[in-house]
Amino acid sequence: MFGKAERPAVCSQFKAAEDVCGVDQADAIRLIGWWEKATAVA
Repeated sequence: MFGKAERPAVCSQFKAAEDVCGVDQADAIRLIGWWEKATAVA
């Protein structure tokens, strides 16, 4: 998707923040899992 017109603008505008992404890759993966569960449609 990088460099393609179909890529949503929000993706390229996203700026990682510690409170959202954590402090390292492991933290980011854990938080992404949490966000997926927290926002899943029941």
